[in-house]
Amino acid sequence: MSGSSQNTASSQADTATVYGPALFCFLISFLALLFVKLAPADSRNLAVVFPAGYSLEESFRKTTASGVYVTGNGAFDNIVHFRTPREGSRQTILNKLYAAGAIVIINPFGAAGCFARNTAQYPKKVSKNA
Repeated sequence: MSGSSQNTASSQADTATVYGPALFCFLISFLALLFVKLAPADSRNLAVVFPAGYSLEESFRKTTASGVYVTGNGAFDNIVHFRTPREGSRQTILNKLYAAGAIVIINPFGAAGCFARNTAQYPKKVSKNA
């Protein structure tokens, strides 16, 4: 009986040795693809993700305080879609959002619109810069 358990253990070790590098390569490739797909595009339309538990109002308030124009929100209240103004430094705006508590700023179209809700139901901040 102990011979059978040794064969099983040996077989599992061989399987891990064979499939381990392939699985590692798959995970690295998947993460790289995800990073490229979700990286902020070189556009004015982005999405900010705040910590879980933020209310929609709190997320909107912190987003607009950084000087951007809110265009909607994602499937969760802590995801806000926004547009950066034409003038000013984009990096300064992103720094303000991170200082306000943003976890990540992503390309909203790379994540299927962050599972966007219909943005027409949310008021847009109208300005000559929008």
